[in-house]
Amino acid sequence: MEQLLFIVSISALGLCFCVFILGIINHGLRNLFESRYTKVSTLLFVIYILTFIPYLIISSI
Repeated sequence: MEQLLFIVSISALGLCFCVFILGIINHGLRNLFESRYTKVSTLLFVIYILTFIPYLIISSI
């Protein structure tokens, strides 16, 4: 369980950065916050937070 949470959280963080950088490359900084890339990147970051916190709790026990 601990390893699964870690893999999901780190994958979500990596995808978050990849999607955000892809959005910068495709739309530039000016239109970045109006694109779907930012929304997907924010969703992936929330998934990262929601999976990393239980990982920290489980691993500290």
